[in-house]
Amino acid sequence: MLKYLQLTVAILIVFFLTQTIHAAPLLNLSLDFTRELTENNKTEQISGTLHYDVQTARVVVEIDKPIKQIMLVKDKILEEVILSKTYKCGNI
Repeated sequence: MLKYLQLTVAILIVFFLTQTIHAAPLLNLSLDFTRELTENNKTEQISGTLHYDVQTARVVVEIDKPIKQIMLVKDKILEEVILSKTYKCGNI
């Protein structure tokens, strides 16, 4: 009886370990950031969110402070995006 219990526990442990090893694929990634820039004894703080969509391989930078704006990264160059409706990360 003890052998069957040990075998059952071993099988359950292996099952749970294999389930945790297989991770779900990454669909999108968002990163909040803050940048502090000091120049000529003036300090400017910039904060926002960086969004990366894996399927379209698109990077969007959403700035919240000091001025609210959205920029798109194309060929390593930031381009400002003007939107007339509410921005959502999934609809980039």
